[in-house]
Amino acid sequence: MKTLKEILLYIWQLPQNLLGLILIAIYKPEKDKLVLDNGNVVYFSKNMPGGISLGKYSIINSYYAGLKTGNKTRLEDSVLKELDVVKHEGLGHGTQSRMLGPLYLLVIGLPSVIWAWMYGTVIPYTHNGYYVFYAEKWADRLGGVVRK
Repeated sequence: MKTLKEILLYIWQLPQNLLGLILIAIYKPEKDKLVLDNGNVVYFSKNMPGGISLGKYSIINSYYAGLKTGNKTRLEDSVLKELDVVKHEGLGHGTQSRMLGPLYLLVIGLPSVIWAWMYGTVIPYTHNGYYVFYAEKWADRLGGVVRK
């Protein structure tokens, strides 16, 4: 029964899951990955400029995981799971994807990409100002992230 539920959930999120797999191939993450309690998989890549979450998959810049260029040490999984960026991407946006299914890309994905592009260029940068946008604020709330 659990396998059937996982298959149906994967299909429910299929557009973003496929896009996530494509981005994993493009950004070529380091071999280590983190599997969260909700089943989402977080990859770390020095090529990713920030973080993105698409369906079951999240890709986060390696810097946030304690992976610096040339440094092969990595934070323990228990520590990684508590990082705000992991909770925001993997739990927050991951939950949004589960809730919205095929609508995720229109309701969250595209607006977030546009917001990320505009923030700091068209919209002036402020401390944690990026997270006032509805999709990011909601992801923080779902992921249990409290910004100061």
